[in-house]
Amino acid sequence: MKAIFRTVIVGAALAVAGCTSSNLPGANLGDTFFVEGFINEELPGGSYTQEQARAYQARAAFEAQEDTNWYDSTAFYRKGQIAASGQEVMPWDPAEFGLSGDIVTGYNQTVAAAAQYKDVRPEPCARMVALYDHWLEQTREGSHSITAPGVVQGQWAGAYFECTGGVATPPDAARYIVYFGFDRSDLDAQARGVLDDVVAAVSGLANPQLSIVGHTDTAGSKAYNQGLSERRAARVANYLASKGVSRDRMVTAGRSELELAVPTGDGVPEAGNRRVEVSITE
Repeated sequence: MKAIFRTVIVGAALAVAGCTSSNLPGANLGDTFFVEGFINEELPGGSYTQEQARAYQARAAFEAQEDTNWYDSTAFYRKGQIAASGQEVMPWDPAEFGLSGDIVTGYNQTVAAAAQYKDVRPEPCARMVALYDHWLEQTREGSHSITAPGVVQGQWAGAYFECTGGVATPPDAARYIVYFGFDRSDLDAQARGVLDDVVAAVSGLANPQLSIVGHTDTAGSKAYNQGLSERRAARVANYLASKGVSRDRMVTAGRSELELAVPTGDGVPEAGNRRVEVSITE
């Protein structure tokens, strides 16, 4: 019964992938029947390739169990298998997918950081590479993505910070994004997870400064959205303060619907625009 149900899920995922051209290298239908065994396997850690195997195991588990995308999980399964054999895995090159923007900057930072620090801090560097690939995968899914790409981007940024030991924090790496439900300012589990990464990043800095800027989509009036964006920024600041981050380190602002991450017309409830962006400088 489980195999039949899995086939139905994979069939749906393939239909979506066919519509969005989001197929990943190495992903294939046959491997969906091996992913679960890989997810449940006890993998050793320690070396960089061993940590890569475990990091891709975690990504495969997330795709299969959280996003119920067994098809894409096979691409992470394949990378995990390669790493488990002792061969280093490189992140996917966004140029091969026609992607641009932050994802390209992230790729360059990921490759450089892994090359320099993988033998010094193998676990966070391996996790950074796997999270970069997950960020790319979610970005390629676009509107079909269950998990917002910005959530994974924030997790990647935290891993990047750990991998480099805090010695290199370019603006893109120190930028975290928290997403909200429609007309909501409360923090769900994913949002709290991103903010916990912010707390971890700040704890490694001598003089951190945080910019916390709230945004909305275009549904509703600009005046209402101004208040909503401010409430979202305040909620994030309150959470960070509850975790020990000094309010003296924070500057909050609301930008209403004036700086859209996803361009839309007026009155459009776009999830990608309902966000707070947290930037850390030192």
